[in-house]
Amino acid sequence: MKICHIVDLKNVGGVETLFSKFLSFDFGTLDINHTVIFNSVIHPFFREDVMSNVSDAMSIKFGKHLKVRTAQLKALRVRRFYRKNCPDIIIFWNNFPSSFTQCIPPSAKVIYYEHGNSAFEHDAKKVDEFLTRVTRVVAVSKGIEKLFELKFTAKQLNKQVIYNFIDDWYVEMEPVISTLNGGYRIGMAGRVVPGKGMAIVVKAVAILKNRGIEVSLDVAGDGDERCHLLELAVREGVSDQLTFHTGLRDLREFYAGLDLLLVPSITEAASLVVAESLACGTPVVANRTGGIPEIGKEGEGTTLIEPTMALAEYAQWCSSSDGLSEYSIESTDDSMGPTKVLDPERVADAMLQVLHNKAEYAEQASRGARYAKEKFSKKRYIEHFATLLAGTVESDGQR
Repeated sequence: MKICHIVDLKNVGGVETLFSKFLSFDFGTLDINHTVIFNSVIHPFFREDVMSNVSDAMSIKFGKHLKVRTAQLKALRVRRFYRKNCPDIIIFWNNFPSSFTQCIPPSAKVIYYEHGNSAFEHDAKKVDEFLTRVTRVVAVSKGIEKLFELKFTAKQLNKQVIYNFIDDWYVEMEPVISTLNGGYRIGMAGRVVPGKGMAIVVKAVAILKNRGIEVSLDVAGDGDERCHLLELAVREGVSDQLTFHTGLRDLREFYAGLDLLLVPSITEAASLVVAESLACGTPVVANRTGGIPEIGKEGEGTTLIEPTMALAEYAQWCSSSDGLSEYSIESTDDSMGPTKVLDPERVADAMLQVLHNKAEYAEQASRGARYAKEKFSKKRYIEHFATLLAGTVESDGQR
């Protein structure tokens, strides 16, 4: 089976990390040859893992270190790559190909892998054109699958949800449950971009400080929003409490060293950091949005907060809200409505509620670890995806 992957690899995030692991998986009886087309460059964090597991690779924007400037030449290069490698399946990883839809070989089956791309603004006409070539849609949660259906002409497509997995080392490790002695240490993990809503937690830390409660805030990740977060922390008087940790491949020690993980994401298809943190014995406080409630279950180590703040109000103090959609799916009735974000006051209250009772905290941490390890195993993921790939090749393409 020949699979060509279309993926943007210039950043370090959940999609890119999953893709680099996906290439090395043993899918049982399926003998897979992988090739990849990426947008511009491969981030050094992934380059060795990716290049060692593909038989061919091509950048759309660069050819032999020279920039490919015209859309016509880019399309020609894509067509040549397809003809050379003759893929049975093309997987678009959270990526709508826009002008390159016409390049897809008629014989290839197409899988669109939705990781939250639908939460952002797109040319619906071009997306719908692309979807006429899609054989199957895989979504990482029911929440993002529903948003995908609401925004595009997609109800007739063959769709299914395959939840992401946590690495074996999370499943095998013994949870490290905090005894809540000394000052509280809270954290966030992921790309530092506007959609993650990290400014909300910086504001919540300042609120706690004003109440006389000191907490340290550790962030595992990096991104364009980092400078804005630092500026906000300075304005709020909590810059000394904020520390960034970048380039971490293994986050076990990071999670285990926290008393609480915060996931304030404004848009989130399915936050794997929730499951990873739970497996390490660290409870989670998160936004009730997107696929987060499917990853972190209320009462199983996770506390979910309903978003109530208007996006316009948030934009006045958050430093940056670039790229955030004005509309998103409502958590109550699966309809589209104005995007709302978490109120920092409610986040501060929820944090204290989790941390105030040591016995209840320990019980929730233990239950969360068991839940995450049972539901998000790599073995289950590989089995589901192997069945999907085999069924896609056998599909007659009808939807």
